[in-house]
Amino acid sequence: MIKSLLTPILTALTMTSMAVTTIQTRPAQGSFTQFFCDTTNYPHPTTVVRTPKRTTDIIHWRYNHQNYTARERCEQVSRRFQDAYNEGLLGYLTTGEMDGQPIICVAEYKGGNCVGMLFTLLHQDNREEKLDKLLELRDYASVALQMGLELTTEVDGRLYINIETWFDLIRIEQQRESQNLISKTC
Repeated sequence: MIKSLLTPILTALTMTSMAVTTIQTRPAQGSFTQFFCDTTNYPHPTTVVRTPKRTTDIIHWRYNHQNYTARERCEQVSRRFQDAYNEGLLGYLTTGEMDGQPIICVAEYKGGNCVGMLFTLLHQDNREEKLDKLLELRDYASVALQMGLELTTEVDGRLYINIETWFDLIRIEQQRESQNLISKTC
């Protein structure tokens, strides 16, 4: 009898605890950020981030990799970006290794360990070069220097990319491109 009385109470407490945990891990209102794979607005599957202020393309998936199509990689990586964001882990991008496989991953802080894999690389890939090329960092490095922003840092031989700075620079570049387009049409 006591067991039958306690079961609904324990169930209610568990559900309340789960709801509180879910609420606490969600980003604050007004800071809604969504990562997704856009296959309609770009020539290649593209990982995109949508924030309250802007939608920004961040990785264009032009090639298949091992057993995955560009679209499959785009969908998987977009979901992993979203998961890392939701869990508050998306501070820096860096490189690492998981199960003997080279990876691009997220770290919570500069110099931190990988806390979430985004995608794998081939063994023969130069990790930092691949990260640089994939994220088109060279395009943003001079703008970051001009603005006094720290986009990349090397710690113990590993490259760390500040996600917020990278997103800001992508937005700035896209704004410049649209302003140039407008000035050319006027």
